[in-house]
Amino acid sequence: MSTVTRGLTRWMCGAPRWALPLFSLALGLLLAGAMALGGQQGGWWVLALFAAYGVFLYAFAPRSEVVGLMSGDARDERQRSINEKASTATLMVLVWTLVLGFLVTTALGSDLAVVFSSLSAFAGLTWLTALVVLTRRS
Repeated sequence: MSTVTRGLTRWMCGAPRWALPLFSLALGLLLAGAMALGGQQGGWWVLALFAAYGVFLYAFAPRSEVVGLMSGDARDERQRSINEKASTATLMVLVWTLVLGFLVTTALGSDLAVVFSSLSAFAGLTWLTALVVLTRRS
Protein backbone atom coordinates (compact mmCIF):
# COMPACT_ATOMS: atom_id res chain seq x y z
CA MET A 1 0.00 0.00 0.00
CA SER A 2 1.36 3.43 -0.87
CA THR A 3 2.19 6.19 1.57
CA VAL A 4 -0.64 8.33 0.19
CA THR A 5 -3.21 5.58 0.73
CA ARG A 6 -1.96 4.78 4.22
CA GLY A 7 -2.06 8.43 5.26
CA LEU A 8 -5.59 8.94 3.95
CA THR A 9 -6.82 5.73 5.56
CA ARG A 10 -5.22 6.61 8.89
CA TRP A 11 -6.78 10.09 8.76
CA MET A 12 -10.26 8.77 7.93
CA CYS A 13 -10.16 6.01 10.55
CA GLY A 14 -8.60 8.28 13.15
CA ALA A 15 -11.24 11.01 12.91
CA PRO A 16 -13.85 11.06 15.68
CA ARG A 17 -17.26 9.57 14.88
CA TRP A 18 -18.94 12.96 14.92
CA ALA A 19 -16.59 14.44 12.27
CA LEU A 20 -18.39 13.00 9.22
CA PRO A 21 -21.91 14.10 10.27
CA LEU A 22 -20.53 17.56 11.01
CA PHE A 23 -18.79 17.63 7.62
CA SER A 24 -22.02 16.48 5.96
CA LEU A 25 -23.94 19.29 7.66
CA ALA A 26 -21.29 21.83 6.59
CA LEU A 27 -21.55 20.65 2.96
CA GLY A 28 -25.33 20.90 3.16
CA LEU A 29 -25.07 24.45 4.47
CA LEU A 30 -22.59 25.34 1.75
CA LEU A 31 -24.80 23.94 -1.02
CA ALA A 32 -27.98 25.48 0.43
CA GLY A 33 -26.18 28.83 0.62
CA ALA A 34 -25.00 28.54 -2.98
CA MET A 35 -28.55 27.73 -4.07
CA ALA A 36 -29.89 30.73 -2.14
CA LEU A 37 -27.27 33.01 -3.74
CA GLY A 38 -28.27 31.68 -7.15
CA GLY A 39 -31.94 32.35 -6.45
CA GLN A 40 -32.88 28.67 -6.61
CA GLN A 41 -35.59 27.12 -4.47
CA GLY A 42 -35.11 23.99 -2.38
CA GLY A 43 -32.02 24.83 -0.37
CA TRP A 44 -33.69 23.70 2.85
CA TRP A 45 -34.42 20.31 1.30
CA VAL A 46 -30.79 19.93 0.36
CA LEU A 47 -29.70 20.88 3.87
CA ALA A 48 -32.19 18.39 5.35
CA LEU A 49 -30.96 15.64 3.01
CA PHE A 50 -27.30 16.19 3.92
CA ALA A 51 -28.13 16.36 7.64
CA ALA A 52 -30.19 13.15 7.42
CA TYR A 53 -27.34 11.40 5.64
CA GLY A 54 -24.90 12.47 8.35
CA VAL A 55 -27.24 11.29 11.11
CA PHE A 56 -27.78 7.99 9.26
CA LEU A 57 -24.03 7.37 9.05
CA TYR A 58 -23.52 8.33 12.68
CA ALA A 59 -26.34 6.09 13.91
CA PHE A 60 -25.74 2.98 11.82
CA ALA A 61 -21.98 2.88 11.08
CA PRO A 62 -21.15 0.93 14.28
CA ARG A 63 -23.94 -1.59 13.55
CA SER A 64 -23.46 -2.25 9.84
CA GLU A 65 -20.29 -3.02 7.91
CA VAL A 66 -21.72 -1.48 4.72
CA VAL A 67 -22.67 1.78 6.44
CA GLY A 68 -19.28 1.80 8.14
CA LEU A 69 -17.60 1.54 4.75
CA MET A 70 -19.88 4.30 3.42
CA SER A 71 -18.51 6.53 6.17
CA GLY A 72 -14.94 5.74 5.11
CA ASP A 73 -14.13 3.54 8.07
CA ALA A 74 -12.14 0.71 6.43
CA ARG A 75 -10.26 -0.81 9.36
CA ASP A 76 -8.69 -3.95 7.93
CA GLU A 77 -7.23 -5.23 4.67
CA ARG A 78 -10.49 -6.92 3.61
CA GLN A 79 -12.55 -3.76 4.10
CA ARG A 80 -9.97 -1.64 2.29
CA SER A 81 -10.05 -4.12 -0.60
CA ILE A 82 -13.86 -3.97 -0.75
CA ASN A 83 -13.74 -0.17 -0.70
CA GLU A 84 -11.10 -0.11 -3.44
CA LYS A 85 -13.13 -2.46 -5.68
CA ALA A 86 -16.30 -0.43 -5.15
CA SER A 87 -14.41 2.77 -6.01
CA THR A 88 -13.01 1.16 -9.15
CA ALA A 89 -16.46 0.01 -10.26
CA THR A 90 -17.81 3.53 -9.67
CA LEU A 91 -14.98 5.02 -11.71
CA MET A 92 -15.63 2.67 -14.62
CA VAL A 93 -19.37 3.45 -14.68
CA LEU A 94 -18.72 7.19 -14.53
CA VAL A 95 -16.10 7.14 -17.27
CA TRP A 96 -18.33 5.10 -19.59
CA THR A 97 -21.22 7.46 -18.83
CA LEU A 98 -19.05 10.43 -19.76
CA VAL A 99 -17.87 8.81 -22.99
CA LEU A 100 -21.39 7.77 -24.01
CA GLY A 101 -22.72 11.21 -23.04
CA PHE A 102 -20.07 12.79 -25.26
CA LEU A 103 -21.00 10.52 -28.19
CA VAL A 104 -24.75 11.14 -27.84
CA THR A 105 -24.43 14.92 -27.42
CA THR A 106 -22.01 15.11 -30.34
CA ALA A 107 -24.39 13.09 -32.53
CA LEU A 108 -27.28 15.38 -31.55
CA GLY A 109 -25.20 18.52 -32.09
CA SER A 110 -25.65 19.70 -28.51
CA ASP A 111 -23.41 22.24 -26.81
CA LEU A 112 -23.08 19.83 -23.87
CA ALA A 113 -20.52 17.83 -25.85
CA VAL A 114 -17.88 20.29 -24.61
CA VAL A 115 -18.83 19.57 -21.00
CA PHE A 116 -18.67 15.80 -21.50
CA SER A 117 -15.36 15.98 -23.34
CA SER A 118 -13.85 18.24 -20.67
CA LEU A 119 -14.95 15.93 -17.86
CA SER A 120 -13.66 12.91 -19.79
CA ALA A 121 -10.29 14.60 -20.27
CA PHE A 122 -10.18 15.53 -16.58
CA ALA A 123 -10.93 11.91 -15.59
CA GLY A 124 -8.21 10.63 -17.92
CA LEU A 125 -5.63 13.11 -16.65
CA THR A 126 -6.51 12.29 -13.04
CA TRP A 127 -6.08 8.58 -13.73
CA LEU A 128 -2.74 9.18 -15.48
CA THR A 129 -1.49 11.41 -12.66
CA ALA A 130 -2.49 8.81 -10.08
CA LEU A 131 -0.65 6.12 -12.02
CA VAL A 132 2.53 8.17 -12.15
CA VAL A 133 2.39 9.21 -8.48
CA LEU A 134 1.50 5.76 -7.15
CA THR A 135 4.15 3.95 -9.22
CA ARG A 136 6.82 6.39 -8.02
CA ARG A 137 5.87 5.93 -4.35
CA SER A 138 5.64 2.14 -4.24
